[in-house]
Amino acid sequence: MRRPIELGVVVLAAAFAAGLYFWRVNTHATSGALIQQGAEQTSRDTSYYLKTDEGFDNVRSVPFRVPFKLQRAEWQIKGGRTFLVVQFTNPISAEVWSQAGFCLEILANGKKTIIWLGRHLRPKLAPDLKAHEALIADLNNNRVEGYGQAHWSDKQVEVVLPAVLESVDVVYLRYAPSEQAYREGSLPMIVSALRAEEPPAWGARVRRLQGGYLWVDE
Repeated sequence: MRRPIELGVVVLAAAFAAGLYFWRVNTHATSGALIQQGAEQTSRDTSYYLKTDEGFDNVRSVPFRVPFKLQRAEWQIKGGRTFLVVQFTNPISAEVWSQAGFCLEILANGKKTIIWLGRHLRPKLAPDLKAHEALIADLNNNRVEGYGQAHWSDKQVEVVLPAVLESVDVVYLRYAPSEQAYREGSLPMIVSALRAEEPPAWGARVRRLQGGYLWVDE
């Protein structure tokens, strides 16, 4: 009699685990969008960086133009993959594409995961990242977890990830107008952001990959 009871307990436990799995899958959002907020819409098209390469006594601010910002980010789950589209306010010109360095840092899964992709910039965590790749990393452990595909066009970038995201929380655009500016100041700096929720009045903590960035020729 004991063996059938034990078998029944195992079957019930397996059924419960399967039910819990499907409940979690079905209760997670399968799509979403982050749009430009009012403060972002009225922010200036000019920013500044501190020129620090000549010593502390010669630090000065240098203005630069921000040619495009983040307009909208959409994401959708299909067939065990995540599809993201990030749209820009203005087209990326040929001049900006050839001279500037910029990257997108997409925080997901409760800001525990980062999706990173960029032009002329690479994270030191993954210096061999290709231009058409998107890095997936664990922010808590600063560890690479996988790679997706990134397809840039003049006014948006499409990202395909071989993983299911539970949420997309924040998208940051970091920008440096040139390699010279990148080496002179503490760049790239955040020039635009999209958020699923408004940050608290005292400001939001910015999570990023550890180790900094590298400039690469492309």
